[in-house]
Amino acid sequence: METLAKVLDRIDRLNEWLGRTFSILAVVLTLVVVYDVVLRYFFARPPSGAGGELYPPGLHHFHGGGYSFLHGAT
Repeated sequence: METLAKVLDRIDRLNEWLGRTFSILAVVLTLVVVYDVVLRYFFARPPSGAGGELYPPGLHHFHGGGYSFLHGAT
């Protein structure tokens, strides 16, 4: 049982790290999408590179799922 407790503790630490990392990346993604929209609609000039449209919609929900369950989200 002690080995299982160690494994579960490592999984919890990994989920904590991934949750914090992907929350920061979600903010960065939001800024990229805002930049893309501003360039496209206000300046009629699409950005010359990968914008937010390359990121699959809703994928960040899966990335943050373990973190949410770790902290008691339903």
